[in-house]
Amino acid sequence: MARLGRALDELDYRPPVPRAYQPRIGLIGCGGITGEHLTAYRAAGFQVAIMCDVRLERAQQRAAQFYPEAIVTDDLQRVLQDD
Repeated sequence: MARLGRALDELDYRPPVPRAYQPRIGLIGCGGITGEHLTAYRAAGFQVAIMCDVRLERAQQRAAQFYPEAIVTDDLQRVLQDD
């Protein structure tokens, strides 16, 4: 079993990041674990364009922490209809 673990550690499992295609991200739900997601997005250079949560103040807080230029809404349809 230890041998298998070592082999898995050496496995390159991360997909390549496309250079020519960089879509903007729409985040639906801004609670709990999203702080970790947003930290990773920012480190990768991804753009979060819109943040949505049923509690508008929670989306506003996450935007202020990570992507102040992002649109903030509590309207799911706005996120889904945004190109």
